[in-house]
Amino acid sequence: MSGPDTDWVIRNYDRVFRLADSLLRSLLKAFSQEGPLREAVLVLQREVVEGELLKDCLEVGACDLDRLFKIARDLFLSEDSGNGEL
Repeated sequence: MSGPDTDWVIRNYDRVFRLADSLLRSLLKAFSQEGPLREAVLVLQREVVEGELLKDCLEVGACDLDRLFKIARDLFLSEDSGNGEL
């Protein structure tokens, strides 16, 4: 792991962790009914809490982590602005 983006993420790991945790809590609220999407969010949340998902993303690179958050945010925003169905 090296490079300015990765160094920034390492210095700000706690902030990145809190952001991921907040995003996943919001997704759990959005997917409050039992089903495969809620289960997927629960798996992601467990991976973030255990630290493995963020660690793996850091190994791939900070730019990829940024893209992952953008995808998750876009998914959440599209679900939030829709009628609750995918």
